[in-house]
Amino acid sequence: MAAMGLAACTVEIDGQREGFPCNYDGSCRNGLLCRGGVCVRPEGSDGCEGSCREPSGPISLRALPPVLPADGSSRAVVESAVVRDGGGAPVGPGVRFRVWARGGTVVVGEREGDALEIEAVDGRLAFEVRAGTQPGEMVVGAESLEGSARGTLLLTLLPTQIPREIVLTATPPLLPADGTSTVSIQSGPIEAPEGGAVPDGTLATVELSAGSLVTPDADPMQPGGQVAVESGQLAFEVRAASSAGPVTVTVTLPDLDLSGSVGFDLGPATAAIEAAPVPADGVTPAEATLRLLDGEGAAVPGFTPALELSLGSASPVVDLGDGRYAFTATSIERGSASVRVLFSTYALDAEGALTFLNAPPVLSVEGPVSGLLPLDVAELTATVADVNPGDTVQVDWQVRTGPPGGVFLETGLAEAAGERVSFLARGGGTWAIDVHATDGLDTVTETVEVGAQPFTLLVPRSGEVLASALDPLTGEILVVTRTGTAWMKPAPPADIDCDGGQPLFADAVADGSGAIFAGLHFILGRGPPLMRVQPPMGASCPPETLDVGGSRFVNSLALRGNGDLWIATEQGLKVLPAGATTVDPAVYQFQDGGSGWLAALAFDVFGHLLVGNGIEGLWRTPIPFDPASSRIDLDPGSEDRIRAIVPGAVDATGRQEAFVLTAGTFGLIRIPDLEAPDANLERYDQDAFGRSLGSLQDGVFEVGTQSLWAAGTKGLVRLSPALG
Repeated sequence: MAAMGLAACTVEIDGQREGFPCNYDGSCRNGLLCRGGVCVRPEGSDGCEGSCREPSGPISLRALPPVLPADGSSRAVVESAVVRDGGGAPVGPGVRFRVWARGGTVVVGEREGDALEIEAVDGRLAFEVRAGTQPGEMVVGAESLEGSARGTLLLTLLPTQIPREIVLTATPPLLPADGTSTVSIQSGPIEAPEGGAVPDGTLATVELSAGSLVTPDADPMQPGGQVAVESGQLAFEVRAASSAGPVTVTVTLPDLDLSGSVGFDLGPATAAIEAAPVPADGVTPAEATLRLLDGEGAAVPGFTPALELSLGSASPVVDLGDGRYAFTATSIERGSASVRVLFSTYALDAEGALTFLNAPPVLSVEGPVSGLLPLDVAELTATVADVNPGDTVQVDWQVRTGPPGGVFLETGLAEAAGERVSFLARGGGTWAIDVHATDGLDTVTETVEVGAQPFTLLVPRSGEVLASALDPLTGEILVVTRTGTAWMKPAPPADIDCDGGQPLFADAVADGSGAIFAGLHFILGRGPPLMRVQPPMGASCPPETLDVGGSRFVNSLALRGNGDLWIATEQGLKVLPAGATTVDPAVYQFQDGGSGWLAALAFDVFGHLLVGNGIEGLWRTPIPFDPASSRIDLDPGSEDRIRAIVPGAVDATGRQEAFVLTAGTFGLIRIPDLEAPDANLERYDQDAFGRSLGSLQDGVFEVGTQSLWAAGTKGLVRLSPALG
C-alpha cells in the first residue's frame, strides 16, 4: 500500500519521477534528491526546474486607449498581465520578450520599430505603440524568446478629421486708428474636407467688426465682402477705423463648412506734448505731459510707448489712465527738442516740443582779500563752468567802487579780462570788484572785495623822515625824524620822543636780535652819535650810547653778517665789532676819493660793502676792505645827492639789484645787476600816483613783498619800482 501511495504522487520531470529508485550512482535527475534509494523533491521546492521555468501559456495584453486616430503620431500604452512559467510562477527578471506591431510602430523609450526586444518587470510587459496612417486595425503582439508564452491585441485606428478652421494672421497686429492705415490678412493653406487644396477662385466671405475691406469685392451682390482663394490661400487688406480698440476679422467658406478669425488692435493716431521751458543744464527736468488720441479725437489710455528726443533724454512714460502720460526730460544742449512716440509697430511725431533754454555759466570767485598793504598785489581767480557744449565763456573784471589807484596789472586799468588776474592796491581802502561771466547769451555776476591798509605818511608829528629800519623779529619799523624816534607797525603808530634832540641826518639798522642801532648827526654836535635801541621804545629810554672813537657824526650804518657794525663818519669808515661797545681804531678810506662825507652804507648778498659818498659817488668793495675799489658811475649830477643804498631782490640767475636813494629831485636810481653796475640804470622820480618822491633819506627792502620802504620829505612811503 505504501508503494502504491508513493506512486500516486509522482511527478514526471524530464524522464525521472519522484518516488522512482535512485540511479545506480546514488543520484537523481531533475532536481530530485536520493533519500533511502528513492528520489524525492527537496524541501520547499514546487518540483518545477529546467524547462519548467520557461515562460508558458498565453500573454494577456491590453491598450489604453484602445482606439487611436490613424494620424501617424497618436500613441497607446500597452501592458500585459503577469506572465507565468511552466510551474505557474511569475517569470523572473532578465527573461526577454519580443513585442511587435502591424499597422503601427512599437516605441520603447528612445527606440522604435516594427519589433523590439524588452524584459519583463515584476513579471509584466509594458511598452507603447504609435498609430499608423491607415484606418483599420493595428495588431500588437508579444512572445517570449524562450518558452511558449505569446499573445496578441487589436487596436482600432480611426480615420483622422479634416481641420474645419482657417488659420489667419494679421500684419501688423497694431496700427493707428487714423482711418487710412491698412493691415494685411493672410491665411495658411486651406484644405478641402475630402482632401487636397481648395480650388482657386472659391469665394470666402469677410466680416469686420470695424474698418473696411480694401481689396476689391469679388462679388458685390453677396452680403459682406467676398475675396477669392488664390494658390490655395486667402490674402486681402483691411483699412483701419478711426476709433481705437480691438478689431476682429472673420472669414467663412460656407459651402465647405470652413471658417477662421483673427484680431488686431487700433492704437493712437495723434500725439501731443506740453511742458514748460527749463535750463539745458542736464539736471533740471522738464515735467512733460503726453496726450494720445485716436482719429476721432478720443483719448487712448493703456499704452506704454517709448520716446525718442532730438535733444536730451527722457524717462519712461507713466500712464495716467485718461489718455495722458507723464514723463520728464533733461538736456545739456539748448534748443527745441522734437519728440517721436514709438509703439511696437509704428511711430508718431508728437505735436509741440520741449524747450531747453540756455544754461547760464556757473561762476565762483576766490575772496574776499583783505589785509593788503599799498602796492600789494591780490591774485584773484574766477572758476567758471558751462554745461552747454561748444560754449565759450568770457570773464571780465571791473572795479565798481573803491578809492582811485587800484588797477589790474594786466591792463593798468580798473578793468581786465581772464579767469586769473592780478589787482594792484596802490593805496589804502576797499575795492568792490564785479566779476562777469558770459557765454554770449547769459551773464552772471559775482562781487569780490579787496582791502588794503593805508601806509603813507605814518609819522604824524613830523613831515620829514630821516631814517628807518625794519626789525625782522617783530615786524616793527623804527623811524627817525627831526623830532625823535618812533616804533610803528602798519597801523596808527606809537610816536615816542625818546631823545628830544634835533638830528640833522641819521641812519638806523636792525642787528637781527631785536635791537636797532641808530646813528645820529646832531646840530652843533649835541647828543650821542650812536645808540642801541631795544623795542619797545618806551622801555629803553634813554637808549644805550656807544663810543665811535671820537667821531661826532654818524651818517650811515651797515651790519655785516658776522655781527660787525660798519659806521660812516666824518673821519671815514669805522667798525664796531660784534658785541663790543667801542669801535676799532682803524679808519678805512678809498684811494680815488670817498674819504669825505660818507652818507650811505649797505652790504649786498655777495658780502660786498656799498659805500655812497655824498659828494663824490658810489663804491663797492669786498671785505676785507679794498681801498683800490673802483667808483661806480651813476647819472650825472646825482652823486652829490646820495643819501642811502638799499640792496634789493636776487633773481633766479643770482643777480642782485640795488636802489640808490638821493635827495633833491633826483629820486630813486635802480641798479639791476650789482655785478655790472654801470649798465641799464633805471630812474624813478614819481610814485604810482604821479607824485614827486621828494628828497629820499633812507629805505629798507622787504623781501617777502618785493617792496621798498623809502623815508624822506614825503614821509614813509612804500614803493615797488618793478610794478611801475
